[in-house]
Parts: sequence; C-alpha cells; structure tokens
Amino acid sequence: MLSTTKTCPLQYCGGLLLATCLSLLLTSCASFSVSKRVENANRIAASHDLQRHIFMPPDLSIVSFLRINKPDQIATIYIEGDGYSWINRTTLSSNPTPIDPIGLKLAAIDKSRNIIYLARPCQYVDIKTQPKCTPDLWSSHRYSNLVLSNYHLILNKIRRTYKINKFHLVGFSGGAAITALLTASRDDIASLRTVAGNLNHTELNKRENVSALHGSLDAIKYAQQTRSIPQAHYYGAKDTVIPGWVSDTYVRQLGKRNCSTRIEVPKASHLEGWMKYWKTEWENIPSCG
Repeated sequence: MLSTTKTCPLQYCGGLLLATCLSLLLTSCASFSVSKRVENANRIAASHDLQRHIFMPPDLSIVSFLRINKPDQIATIYIEGDGYSWINRTTLSSNPTPIDPIGLKLAAIDKSRNIIYLARPCQYVDIKTQPKCTPDLWSSHRYSNLVLSNYHLILNKIRRTYKINKFHLVGFSGGAAITALLTASRDDIASLRTVAGNLNHTELNKRENVSALHGSLDAIKYAQQTRSIPQAHYYGAKDTVIPGWVSDTYVRQLGKRNCSTRIEVPKASHLEGWMKYWKTEWENIPSCG
C-alpha cells in the first residue's frame, strides 16, 4: 500500500513555499493522499492517450506516461517538477508524488507524435519497495549524480527500444534542472525548453534563506556546455517561487553567442497559467538561426 499524508499540506518547490492548501484543490485534505495523487495522474494520462510505463534502471524506478506513434522519429520528453517535497518550511514530506502534476499536464497537451513523460525518483511508486528512495532524493540530492545517471540510462533505453535518436527536452520547475543537466552531457538533444525552471538553485536558495542542496549539481555551472543547443526558457511574470531572474542568470552564463531565448508569460505564476499558454506554445520548438 502507498502511504498517505494525513495533514493538509503546503506544497514546496526547491524548499520554497508555493501556496497554502492549494486553491486548485477544492476538496478536503483527504484529496492529498498518495493514492489520490496517483489516481489523478492516471486519469490525466488516460484522457490524453498516454500509457503508463515504469522504467527500471538498477537504482531507481521511474514512472512514465508515454505515447509513441512514430518509433523511428524524434521524441519530446517532459520531466516533472520536485513535487510534494515539503509539508512545511522545515518538515519533509514522506512521499514526493505531486499534488498538481504540472509537468504531466503540459505533456498531455502536447500533440507531437512521440511524447514521453518522466516522473522524478520516488514519485507515483510504493516507496517501501524502493530501497534507495530515501528523503534526500527529494531534498538535498534531488539533482545528484545518482539521479542523473538513472535518467541517462532511461534515455538510452528509449533510444534502443523505440529507435529514437534525438530528443526535445522540456522540464518544469525542478525538472528543468534535470533537463538542463542532461543537455549538458549528451549529444542527442535537439532542443531544450524549461518552464518556471530552477536553473540556479544555489543562488535561489541563498536569497530565500533556505537550506543549500549540498548533494545536488547546479545547472548553471554546466550552462556553457549547452550553449550550442536551441533552447527557450519560460518564466511567469507572477512567479514568486522561481522568479524570472533565475533563468536570466542561466542565459547570461551561456555567453553572447548562443541559441537561447527567454520568454515571459504575463499571466503565469509558478503553478497557474501554464496549461492555457501551452495549448499553442507546445508547437514552438526552439531552433538556431
């Protein structure tokens, strides 16, 4: 059985407060149980013809929802945010499965022929069956070498299984850090897009006076290695969790000659406004020149 959360939670991203008992959820606190969160994700996926799949590299099982219509063509991969990592500013959650899976909702909107959504470690799984699912994987080590190596193995598996040789990557919030780090160390990434992306967690956590992610890689330190990749970084004008200056520092780190752009979404906060915007924006894949 998946464990449940008994208290009415506050969702955090990167250790920062997002909202009190998210207004998007108008039901009782029972709606925040892990089983309800899993049911919600399954329902979103099924309604958009995305099939549940679990990738099982040696260390961590990663839940996926995918739709593969053209196995030999490019695929768009979406990576989820940090999820329900914290109950409050000082208390870690016992299960990081997202309450509001924005990354999955964005993937569901995308009408590309090959869509693969990847959750983050320990999301949507029975943690009791995952020996390496310890709380550091959704706190201090959320962007660690261990986590990155498992995503590399999964992308390699996708290449072999579906004869896919190139990927468009899209990362939401903390998932943006994962996509940026993957882009920095692979030669099969055709484009990178981040949505409300945590691309400079060191400076962000310092400014917000929250704990540093000592076990995590920081995407901004590897930005130079992505400079030749077409990329777009979307930020919400109303986002107080990961403000626009975060993506600005990342793009400036790329240097003057690069293939990047920043796009402000005027009505978006961290969790709200993205789905309506993405209904048309999913088609705008970055390109150079």
